[in-house]
Amino acid sequence: MTAESLIESFLREIEFIADRLQIIKESYQSIMSNELKKRLINEYKDLKKRYKEISEISFSISNRTKDKITLSNLLNEKCERGYKEICKNNNLFFV
Repeated sequence: MTAESLIESFLREIEFIADRLQIIKESYQSIMSNELKKRLINEYKDLKKRYKEISEISFSISNRTKDKITLSNLLNEKCERGYKEICKNNNLFFV
């Protein structure tokens, strides 16, 4: 697997995680089942952890290149912006 295809895979995974986190956020408040809420909380934590892992990899990759416009820099920027949004939702489950 080339570096570019790996980065493209990470970009797709970041998109999926961001979409899934948004769905969890939107649906959590309307769910009545405590068991389902626990599952959503666990899924949210797992997705957030994976997002952070990809962010760290992305940062490492983008620091290895001197070019300003690359797929790795795009991935890094997307991770940074997305993680800030995720962190805003840290209190989501304590309402």
